[in-house]
Amino acid sequence: MQTQKDNIKNDLRRVSKWACEATSDLPIAQMNVFLTHAQKGLENLKIDNVSKLKEDLKEYQNQLPMIQDDLERIRWAEKVLTLSCRI
Repeated sequence: MQTQKDNIKNDLRRVSKWACEATSDLPIAQMNVFLTHAQKGLENLKIDNVSKLKEDLKEYQNQLPMIQDDLERIRWAEKVLTLSCRI
């Protein structure tokens, strides 16, 4: 189970890193792939707050196309990193 948690955390960190790279456009398609992979991984976890984590992750994924400026990118990345730490 620890390996599965680590895989989810790595997916979320990768997405956050892309969001923080303000010098380039957001690779939304690639980010969606990793966010979807993290959601599928969460479904297999046996932890107490998994439903809240899945709900928050889905909300963040829905917010992704609406990110407009660098400050929003950084705030969004912080939310995803915080979620990663909650796993």
